Amino acid sequence: MFRIDLNSDTLENAMKNIDTFCKKYIPYSDLLFKVRLIYEEIITNMFKHAVNLNTTFVEVDIKTIPDNIWLSFLYDGDEFDPTNYKDGRVNEPLKENAKEGGFGLFLVANTAKKFSYKRENGLNRIEIEISNH
Repeated sequence: MFRIDLNSDTLENAMKNIDTFCKKYIPYSDLLFKVRLIYEEIITNMFKHAVNLNTTFVEVDIKTIPDNIWLSFLYDGDEFDPTNYKDGRVNEPLKENAKEGGFGLFLVANTAKKFSYKRENGLNRIEIEISNH
């Protein structure tokens, strides 16, 4: 588990954490791609929207299960359920879909085996299971 301070840390440092984990624990190229994509989308959103949601930190927990990776993001701030984020552009051609906002969550939802959110004790938790298949 590691903690990222959204006020003083950088996205580059946050990405180093997942790179270190991936080099050590993920031998499969497809799984490696999925883990990095999902982690980068979630962490980028944290940095991008932290001020608007009064978020100051995120604790990331990563576990390996045979052929699967489980990611958990626990963070403070206002309630926001990314699993319920709907964007009407899902069925539009990619050219029209290039507008900013929402496409990353679409990728996460369609790449993950499981993608869930819950609010507990004033904190937000996103849990994601990523399969090698």
